[in-house]
Amino acid sequence: MVLLRKIGENRMKVIRKSSISTQLDVVTIDKGSGSSALVRELNHLTALCFGKEVPLVETEERFAQSDVVQLLLAGEEVVGYSFNDRLRLAGRDVNYFSSCFVHPDHRGGVYVPFNRARYREIPEDVVVTRTQNPRIYAGFQRFCAEEGFRLFPDVKGMVSADSRAIAHAFAADCNQDQICRGIYGRELMADTPRAYGSITSLFENIRPEQGDAIVLVGMRNL
Repeated sequence: MVLLRKIGENRMKVIRKSSISTQLDVVTIDKGSGSSALVRELNHLTALCFGKEVPLVETEERFAQSDVVQLLLAGEEVVGYSFNDRLRLAGRDVNYFSSCFVHPDHRGGVYVPFNRARYREIPEDVVVTRTQNPRIYAGFQRFCAEEGFRLFPDVKGMVSADSRAIAHAFAADCNQDQICRGIYGRELMADTPRAYGSITSLFENIRPEQGDAIVLVGMRNL
């Protein structure tokens, strides 16, 4: 973990700050004020979470392209980050939850409140993410349930015509189950967690080693 002062916090413009626990704050930054040292640190954090190296250019591109960049702070330490995008898919305004990483030492009860902070920056009636990781599905499911979104596919694999249209607009090669074959081009994690319990069957047809991912669509005010 790195201290803000080591990555040029004196030049970083904070747009908003909120607390999500007694020890953790989320800050939304002006990404134009972010330093190359910050992006390198985010890349290192990504690699730590995935258990293997991630090309720096991928983090650089996502940082540059994202509409909202947020940092998770424990005091002055950067212990997590997220990227979100404003999209227009199938005629609906969407908050796309692009990336979210939290240092292993600070996990546990963080994903949902962090997602709430991410949602407040782009408060739309449709939220979308994609994943190979059953744990992300479970966390996004909790977030959607607590914030009044209906998540597709549900634990039984059910999708709606609207969610399918949104998923297809997001990635044209998504199938009828909102699974996108090879969309990542590789398995992101060194050891992708296995699905257990009620979501086991949902992940049976996803092959992370082939780059597959499932597109998750949360909708409210249907």
